[in-house]
Parts: sequence; C-alpha cells; structure tokens
Amino acid sequence: MKFSLKSSLKGFEQLTQALRGIKGNSYAKAGLLGANNARDDSTAGNVEIGLVHEFGSEVNNIPARPFVSAAFKKNLPAYKETLREYVRAIYAGKMTPAKALGLIGLRMAADMKLYVTEGPHIPPPLQPETVARKGSDRPLVDTGRMVDSIAHEVVLGGRSQSE
Repeated sequence: MKFSLKSSLKGFEQLTQALRGIKGNSYAKAGLLGANNARDDSTAGNVEIGLVHEFGSEVNNIPARPFVSAAFKKNLPAYKETLREYVRAIYAGKMTPAKALGLIGLRMAADMKLYVTEGPHIPPPLQPETVARKGSDRPLVDTGRMVDSIAHEVVLGGRSQSE
C-alpha cells in the first residue's frame, strides 16, 4: 500500500524554514550585561553595583532592592502574550525569530529602566541622610549611569548577535 501526505498547514513551511537557521540555544536577555560597565568614580562597575542593589550587601549594610527580577516578574504575563503574537507572525512569514527576540529583549530592557525610574519606589525607603545627600528619595537613581547601562542582547544558535 502506498500513500502520500500533503501538509495543508498554512505557514508551516515558513516556520520550518525560519527555525532551520537556528541551531542550538536561542534567546534574548536583558539587564546589566557588561556594556557601559566603566565608572569614573569607583573601582566597581555598573554590573557590580547593580548586583549589590539586586541582592544587597550585608557587609556594606546595603539592603536588597531587586529591580531586574521585580521588573521581569511584573511584566512576565505581557511578555508571554507578546511572544505568542511573535510566534504567530513567524508562522505567517511576517517576522524572523531574530527580530522577535530582538524586540522582546528591547522591551525587557526598557521595562527595567522604567521600573527603576518611574515605577513604585523599590523598598526599603532610603535613609534620611541618603535623601539629603542626593536630593531625591528614589532608590537606585543617583547619576543615572547604572540605569543607562541596562541593555539587551540576542543569542541565536548559541552565538551573540552583537559579535
């Protein structure tokens, strides 16, 4: 007995073709990735300072003020819905996986920046002497260098697209 199978799934071939080019691990990442890491006034770079703020430092009496994980958690439902839309667009041949990952990475980085600069004040509140020194009661924003260094990166098939 002979038979043949014909696919009638619209867009399946475009999706298959788009995914063939991606072998290995592919993802978007956002946060303090090492870009713009240097600081003039400190031996610690923006990545190190961000880590101290995210997790705190008992040695330096600095409380944890998570901004990367909190922003991601807050926006995760929206990211999932956006990714569903992007998969539909890839399936329809209207978007590449690289573009979809680039857009979601850009959005994650923007959401982190907004969370720090315009979102709810990240607890605990600053000490009165810190507010007096910097002239603001908003945690994590002093000069703006750390927030400005939040970026995104796309990795396709295990290779950074910025290489």
